[in-house]
Amino acid sequence: MGKCAALRSRSRPISFKVLQTHPVARLRFLNIARASLAEVGYCIHVALRLGYISEVVASDLEAAVKQTSAPLNGLIRSERFNLASKASASILLIGYMLTWLA
Repeated sequence: MGKCAALRSRSRPISFKVLQTHPVARLRFLNIARASLAEVGYCIHVALRLGYISEVVASDLEAAVKQTSAPLNGLIRSERFNLASKASASILLIGYMLTWLA
């Protein structure tokens, strides 16, 4: 195994571990993925307008984009909810500790 392949094999699990353990980084990654998917939708639109693809191909591709965006939006919504619930739990705990100390 070459040095580049070894570095690639080691860097991948690190990035996956960061995304699993850091919800803010995971949410940022999902938002970037959603923006990239929106760009793909726009490129499909441009390709259709310029005549590079037919209406049938464009509609198939747009359907695939919609099928991909639905679960992605659900993941983003779920991550936001999880972050908000963790933040509110932390605020409640701090408030309880402050009243206990007073």
